[in-house]
Amino acid sequence: MAVKKLEKNISPRPNTKEKTITYSSKLFVAISLISLAGFVIIVMFGVSIFRDSKVQTTESKSDFAFVERGVVANDLFVSINSYLPTVLETDPVRGNEDALVTIVEFGDYGCSHCASMQNTLARILVEYPSQVKIVWKDLPISSSANAAIAARCAQLQGKFWEMHDLLFKNSFFLNKGRFLDLAEDLGLQMEEFNSCIDLGTTAPLVQEGVDQAATLKIDGTPYYFINDQEISGSISYDDLNRFIQLEI
Repeated sequence: MAVKKLEKNISPRPNTKEKTITYSSKLFVAISLISLAGFVIIVMFGVSIFRDSKVQTTESKSDFAFVERGVVANDLFVSINSYLPTVLETDPVRGNEDALVTIVEFGDYGCSHCASMQNTLARILVEYPSQVKIVWKDLPISSSANAAIAARCAQLQGKFWEMHDLLFKNSFFLNKGRFLDLAEDLGLQMEEFNSCIDLGTTAPLVQEGVDQAATLKIDGTPYYFINDQEISGSISYDDLNRFIQLEI
């Protein structure tokens, strides 16, 4: 009786064949899913490479690649941008008003790189007296904001560019005393000039440049727009000349 009871309690032996088939089905499904995921990753990777190569090989007549915002080409930040600065009637302009090429400069009198670019820009105007004009827009930091206001005060007396050039030559001494000395050297009406600085009369003109820079997401100087070409930072005469030739 004891033996029969023991036999009754023994569980039936599993069907090895059915178990193997079940495992095989699960393994097949797992391998299929892994293969599908791998295929999708490979396709996405291939599309990414194709897009990158398409951007980097955009044809142009220069050695520079015109690329989308945020991509560096040949050590220069260069792009063709649909968002461009608006040239206002109050913006100082140097060069031929009807020039084919407009260089818009966002600059700061306390910026050493801006100062180093002034000879390059002056040389460009000599080389292209009728084809290029330069438009100035202020983008000062707090310590040089008064210099920007002073230059615009000189603008009210028709001497913006003269003051502009002197401020860059005296960029280590941007204080009111120096502004007054420079204004006197330029033969400005001193009482009017002094009052303009004290009252901040031209601060709204400076703010126009700051506001446009914010809209264009510009956060540093110098910054240039050569027609619809956008360049951040200093640029050599040869490179700048190359961009101008493309526009002409």
